[in-house]
Amino acid sequence: MLSSSVVISMGSITLLIFLLHPTYSQSQQEDDSAYDTEFFSLTYPVLWHVSSEHGITGEPGEVGVVLKNDHNDTSHRNRATPRSNMDYSSIIVTVIPRSSLLGHSDLSALELVDSLMDSVFSEEELVYRGARLITDNYTSLSGIQARSVSFTTQGFYNLVIEAADDSNVYQFAYIGQESKVQKELPEVLSIKSSFQIKGITDTSLSTA
Repeated sequence: MLSSSVVISMGSITLLIFLLHPTYSQSQQEDDSAYDTEFFSLTYPVLWHVSSEHGITGEPGEVGVVLKNDHNDTSHRNRATPRSNMDYSSIIVTVIPRSSLLGHSDLSALELVDSLMDSVFSEEELVYRGARLITDNYTSLSGIQARSVSFTTQGFYNLVIEAADDSNVYQFAYIGQESKVQKELPEVLSIKSSFQIKGITDTSLSTA
């Protein structure tokens, strides 16, 4: 399935976020919660909850956080809700140290992102996996240059956004049912916009 392919691909490419001493708090907006660590922060609507607080690729030094929206069950906050089918959406934010990515030390941040994305999310690779490319363009993540790819497979919509600085490669990924994307995507992009990397190591990467 799509979700497993994203997890596998992340093992060979990117990821986002150190999670030391995370804290939760209710934001000024009643329906939003804040997730804050020494290295990043983001806010998310109350229908989303933290499912796990660890990396998912197994790369050395990699860490991350997974948010889930269980759609039909709004009684569970900040913990996983077991379900018998995949009637939920996930946002996976991860970080992996560049030192763990052998063979990429001579690349600029954007060259590294392009290399990683092309190796896993090129149209040819997606077609080989039975997926269909929707968009492939440049954007920003926490104010630094990033690349964004969206695609569909087996009834699921996927969005993967990657960025890098001198120290880490960052990924913000979303997977949800195609039937729910039109309603849910604006919310996902709002969470992405709230995401802030702390201590970016190369300010020349910042976008205007």
